[in-house]
Amino acid sequence: MKEDLGLKNVFFKGFVRPEDYYRTASVFCMTSAMEGLPMVIEEAAAFGCVPMAFDSYEAASDLITDGENGRLIKPFDANAYAEALKELIENEDMRLRLARNAKRDVKRFEPDGIMDEWAALFEEVLRKQ
Repeated sequence: MKEDLGLKNVFFKGFVRPEDYYRTASVFCMTSAMEGLPMVIEEAAAFGCVPMAFDSYEAASDLITDGENGRLIKPFDANAYAEALKELIENEDMRLRLARNAKRDVKRFEPDGIMDEWAALFEEVLRKQ
């Protein structure tokens, strides 16, 4: 199939557990046009992968602060995306700083912290009824 498409160095694996890929990756590239709250960005960040995404859906900027814990790219600007990726590849200090920050920032979604926020929200909703 991939030969029919003219693809080289592309492998179709089917279902795999992503942890091994996250452990060996430095950057996670997401090119979706629309998403809800993509858990894959949080998963990758938890392993220290620098997340990159188009700023084409609201949750992207909820998860990524450009230049702080990842890269947010103007929607569908493939050249800007490629340039940002090139910069991450070539600038190890920046990549490591963003990776550390991504790993730090994703902790806000860990169960111990987020469960308290959910409980407080439910209590507030119930008080208003």
